[in-house]
Amino acid sequence: MEILFPLSTAPSQNPSENGGRLINAYAETAPQGARSKAIYRRAPGLDAAFTVGSATYRGSLLVGSILYVANGDKVYSVTKSGSSYNVDVLTGDLSGEGLVTMAHNMRATKQIIIQTTSGPYDIQATTVAAFVDSDLPSSTMVAYQDGYFFWCATNGRVTASDLNDDEVNANSFVTAESAPDGLVRVVPYRRDTLFMGDYSTEVWTNAGSTPFPYERQTVLPIGLFGLNAVAGYEPGFPGPLVFVGQNCVVYRMGAVGQMEPVSQSYLERLISQISDRGTLRLFSFISAGHHFVALTTPDWTWVLDTATGQWHERESYGATTWRVGATAYAFDEWLAFDKDSNQVYRVNDRNPREATHPLIAEIVSAQHPSFPARSVITRAAFDFVTGVGMDRGIDPIESGPRVSISWSDDGGRTWGNPLLRNLGTQGEYRTIDIRNCGRTKREGRQWKIRCSDPVEFSLLGGSMFGDSRL
Repeated sequence: MEILFPLSTAPSQNPSENGGRLINAYAETAPQGARSKAIYRRAPGLDAAFTVGSATYRGSLLVGSILYVANGDKVYSVTKSGSSYNVDVLTGDLSGEGLVTMAHNMRATKQIIIQTTSGPYDIQATTVAAFVDSDLPSSTMVAYQDGYFFWCATNGRVTASDLNDDEVNANSFVTAESAPDGLVRVVPYRRDTLFMGDYSTEVWTNAGSTPFPYERQTVLPIGLFGLNAVAGYEPGFPGPLVFVGQNCVVYRMGAVGQMEPVSQSYLERLISQISDRGTLRLFSFISAGHHFVALTTPDWTWVLDTATGQWHERESYGATTWRVGATAYAFDEWLAFDKDSNQVYRVNDRNPREATHPLIAEIVSAQHPSFPARSVITRAAFDFVTGVGMDRGIDPIESGPRVSISWSDDGGRTWGNPLLRNLGTQGEYRTIDIRNCGRTKREGRQWKIRCSDPVEFSLLGGSMFGDSRL
């Protein structure tokens, strides 16, 4: 009997209802002709890159070859020369709380706007200061498209700047008024800009109009869960757009207006239990050809493979959530910002650690019920890529890496003691079998695979053999 491992993580409200889980591991389609349809790999690790500031991350923006990072009440410029990062602090303070939004235009000398909860700021050379324009009303975020800055207000008003300028015409504004729900965020996506409200989204397109340059095209009946509940539009990420609707459903949008639900009921329940919607963040990154969007909160992190619609969970060592809270594409690499410190990482699919911490891959199979029949399992065989140790690596975690295997016969409520199996040192072929695995119960048999040793981890599948019992 084939042991069925899930392509997408599938926990449930009650443990015994689960369909398997993927934690710090994901399923990748195997090459045609391979001995399995899927290969299970460890999620990408993190290289420690540099530190910025002394507080926590608030936002970032790449402008040419300079990455600007808001950290605490300061803004820093980051450049890279070879493998070295150079971090300099800008003069002036940044007020407000929480995450900020940042945008720049296409002028030869770029105009850079930062929107905080207490008002807008701009960056000029090495100085950050309050941005003042008497024609700009109070706003919650800033975005850029087609030569225009756009400021968004909760009352539904969107104000546009002059073309390729940060000056504002007092009459260059519109109000999203298809529904009386105000506005949460303005999101530039491909050739359109989405005015996303509490329960509706208006699609606006550059029509060359005056004084406001855009005109409304259509209205979508879904709003945005929170200010930071959308990703996939960021520079360096080609899409699709992924966002959490006000109904707690996660949507994937390819062409504008074509929204496909990609969440499962358990994730939707998790989202519905968030008391402070501002704590939900979405961000995108690319690793080993996979275009991922992460949904993260202080309590959990789920990651979507946007091409397949498959999910896996992320848990940093000693935590129930991922340490990463935001990403940015800069210097031809994906940088990841720590939620709780000033540390910045590089996303690296070849690193089996998160900086100095273990990255524990965990794969839990489906339950294989044959209710109410039972089976005596005489042998279970697991198809790992073996011989992945390093002769000159750290002993034993690199030179003699091992994987732990355990099973549950009550739907994942309890698990037996894990059995350790050696994955083999460099070039060594190993057979990973477990014999005399006992008799299943009415709920069937569920297997758990875990690997913390920092070596290449690849699982192609497994089978179990036995006799049925009534």
